[in-house]
Amino acid sequence: MEESLNKLRLDQEGKQEKISAESPLDKEVLPDTTGINKRLKLFAESLGLNPDEVLSRDALAMPHRTVVDPEQRKIEVLNQALKQAILQELRQ
Repeated sequence: MEESLNKLRLDQEGKQEKISAESPLDKEVLPDTTGINKRLKLFAESLGLNPDEVLSRDALAMPHRTVVDPEQRKIEVLNQALKQAILQELRQ
């Protein structure tokens, strides 16, 4: 079992070297956006927006678009919707 979790990689001299599945080489360093998404959704709901509807509307507006980072796109869409809602409140 332990053997199946190991991977091979080439070291600088071209020799194969085993690295475990827990190696930091396998992990991508990405910011944690789950907390940001939850806070943005709560803030949007407090302004009377439905965050799921906003995200669905954006996804349906351009179905042919390929999004590289879906979590970052959600943040951008919610930020834009929040800006528009705040501006609308200020104008009233």
